[in-house]
Amino acid sequence: MDGLTGRLIADPCRPMPTVAAWLESYGGIGMDAATFDECERDWYRLLDERRRRTGRYVDGYAVGTVLRGVLAAVALIAVGILV
Repeated sequence: MDGLTGRLIADPCRPMPTVAAWLESYGGIGMDAATFDECERDWYRLLDERRRRTGRYVDGYAVGTVLRGVLAAVALIAVGILV
């Protein structure tokens, strides 16, 4: 849960298919070696894409949190100077 806004943190990626559904979409257990290699390559590509999107989301979230902290500190300093 987001401590600043009280909202749940949403997953930035679309849901992953189950392994069984993924294998079935490529022909299930009756697939040949070339089809399995394609299936495996596409699965790892999907995982890499998910890892990149999640990494960008977490990085952006961290930058936003730091920026809010800096703005709060600046506001406190400005109030301290004016008082």
